[in-house]
Amino acid sequence: MWAETGYKVDQLREVVARYRGRAKQREELSRIVIEKCKKKARKMKIDIGAMVDITIAYLESGDGDEQEVDRNNNSTSEFKELGRYLKEELASLGMKKLSVEEEVTRVIQTLAELELNLVQIETEFISLVGDSLMGGLAEFHTSLEKKLAACGFHSKYLSARLAAGLIMEFCQEKEEVGEVVKQNRKMFDEMDNSLKDVSHFITKPRSDTDMSISIPRSVLSIPPGYTRMVVVLSFRLCYSCRMSEEECKVMARAMVGVWVTYGFDYMEMKDMYKKERMEEGKGVDNLSLM
Repeated sequence: MWAETGYKVDQLREVVARYRGRAKQREELSRIVIEKCKKKARKMKIDIGAMVDITIAYLESGDGDEQEVDRNNNSTSEFKELGRYLKEELASLGMKKLSVEEEVTRVIQTLAELELNLVQIETEFISLVGDSLMGGLAEFHTSLEKKLAACGFHSKYLSARLAAGLIMEFCQEKEEVGEVVKQNRKMFDEMDNSLKDVSHFITKPRSDTDMSISIPRSVLSIPPGYTRMVVVLSFRLCYSCRMSEEECKVMARAMVGVWVTYGFDYMEMKDMYKKERMEEGKGVDNLSLM
């Protein structure tokens, strides 16, 4: 079916690498199938959603020996944008063209050996820089430097530290990454402020037997989103777990933070949850954090 769309495996990998979050990847691949060969898929009774999920799983897992044979070509394609940036930076320092090519090739080959792709690098950058409680730029730089060094990275002009610094600067200057970092920082700040504001609700005497304590109306008045989710989750944890208030808030923040960091849209998650409830039926023990 993918052959009918005109997309090759490498092109599909590029599409998947371009989008952060499984939901967005599924949406884009489904759009391609529907746009290119919707009638044929319907005629063959192909479940486009299942086909897309299988495709993503295949692309993420690789394809054994074939992937090893094409490793250099794939890595060059994967890091085309990064490679261009590195070449410009090194050339601006007065380095000869041949030396620039050799240095950039060595960096990209090392990233391929580490089985890192651009999405993973950008995701780690967003994770560490987009949350004020994480290590920020210094932590990202140190983490990447250690990975490069552990893989035995060495070249004539670049050390592991310098190479990691250039990759960090690339992420800093990439507009779409910067926008996500900005949005995540704002979201985490809103979550932290909400957890402070509802502290007096969480510290109410809790009952070890009553698990059906109602969430305060003032909490439910918070507009739907991750800000409300973290408050509701913290409230539930406080009344159902033997942890301190602070521990409950930290755990709730960490759990919701996963969705924020990895680019999951709240309303998309809510819609998916509703569909699951409709298909499976609402059970009395189901707990909604929406």
